[in-house]
Amino acid sequence: MADRPKSTAAAPPADWHEEHIVCREVFLANLPPAAAGACRRIGALFYLALLESDYTEASEPLQVRDLRALARDLRFLEGFAAWMGRDVECHSLKPREARLSLLASELALEIGRIADRAESLLA
Repeated sequence: MADRPKSTAAAPPADWHEEHIVCREVFLANLPPAAAGACRRIGALFYLALLESDYTEASEPLQVRDLRALARDLRFLEGFAAWMGRDVECHSLKPREARLSLLASELALEIGRIADRAESLLA
């Protein structure tokens, strides 16, 4: 089809798995490794069960619904990164941790700009 734009989509990272969408890594990071792994497996089972369910298609196209969900997750990550960025103001940090906190603050701004782009396309 000549009127379709050519895809410039990036490939997902090698360790990305669709069924891991159920549990956020920012939550799992607070668990011991074995418990985090168990949560990932339970999340994958939950996701697979959802795919097998009698789900009724939503009223908007899948791409719109997915981009709206992506924008919400970006806003969550923006807030999480901003929260991490406040550590440098609220805690006595070692130099490396202070640099990481400042980086998180910068990343919050970048993530916010990406979320703005997604939301403007959905408006």
